[in-house]
Amino acid sequence: MEVGFRVRLRDGRAGTVAELRDGFAMIVLEDGRQEWLPIEELEEDMSLVERLLRGDLDEGIDFILAVDAYRLLTEYKFNPYVLASSTKITIYPHQIDEVTYILDRQRLMLADEVGLGKTITALLVASELRARGIAKRFLFVVPKSLVPKWRHELVNRFEVEETKVLDREFLKVEPKPFNKDEFFYVTSMDFLKQDHVIRLLDGASLDMVVVDEAHRFAPDTERFRLGKKLSEIAGNMLFLTATPHGGNHEKYLELVRLLDPYVPDVESAKALLIRNMKEDVVDLEGREVFPKRSSKTVRIRLTDREHRLHRMIDRYIEHLMERATSKREFYTLRFLGVILRKRATSSPRALRRTLERRLESSERAPRSMLSLHSRG
Repeated sequence: MEVGFRVRLRDGRAGTVAELRDGFAMIVLEDGRQEWLPIEELEEDMSLVERLLRGDLDEGIDFILAVDAYRLLTEYKFNPYVLASSTKITIYPHQIDEVTYILDRQRLMLADEVGLGKTITALLVASELRARGIAKRFLFVVPKSLVPKWRHELVNRFEVEETKVLDREFLKVEPKPFNKDEFFYVTSMDFLKQDHVIRLLDGASLDMVVVDEAHRFAPDTERFRLGKKLSEIAGNMLFLTATPHGGNHEKYLELVRLLDPYVPDVESAKALLIRNMKEDVVDLEGREVFPKRSSKTVRIRLTDREHRLHRMIDRYIEHLMERATSKREFYTLRFLGVILRKRATSSPRALRRTLERRLESSERAPRSMLSLHSRG
């Protein structure tokens, strides 16, 4: 330490050494004030170039430790594995792989089997996009019954304290919720689809939209209209559903085209789909998480009375389907037939209760149904 050296104090202030005496130094601070301080509390304030020119080099181990500390401090911004390990939940390898895959793409459908943690995967993706500074405006569109669950996960497990539920009461306080630069909103799809609410999305820009139970965006419905609107204004978009394909190729493609309007066919749609089954899932030690499932068909011979009952159900459904006035009603009645057969297979009592409820709700029940009811 010599007179004229630039030094930095422990509290961060800087100054110049004006005098040295008995282990103390008089420091002229940048604001002009003077202070006597122990020399051991001072650190020479030099630029890296000045230190290099003077040959003042740190030990190699200090450099390695400094670089490692900086890497650990910033790694969460670029490595989803780090983010996953820091959350208050158990993460499975398939979820880490999903997060990595989704982050490389903007729009996907996550269709894992029920119970494999689609919600957690979606929130990991959202947290990662936020940590990287890629996304600041988040909207989670879910069924009404799941709104509290999603808010709880965001606030308690992912510590997103600013999460708000976008509902009627919130709009009284924030009539223009999408005009903000940053937000985390959880809302019901049936609330958001209303005309006076969906208009709030006009001119909005959303960095990420997550839709839970996305299969509810059925074509030719108000929910589907909401899906189209969200698709137009969202950057990243993630659909969650355990039942992506309901058996109708056209309806499935309409849903997928909310993610990518240029998907030509079902085969091409596979590029937008992630799907894991329970038998594929292992923990970090490679052990199976879910026990293997096995099933076998047990054939049971129906009695004569049970045969007659099923034939009566067939005649009843055929009679109703002949009177169907639209394709939609036709398919509804066919589904009703499946339900009645399941009830009859369960027990005559279960079928009777189902028919009684249908009688109460149907004003045009035919006499054939009354006959079936009385004979069941």
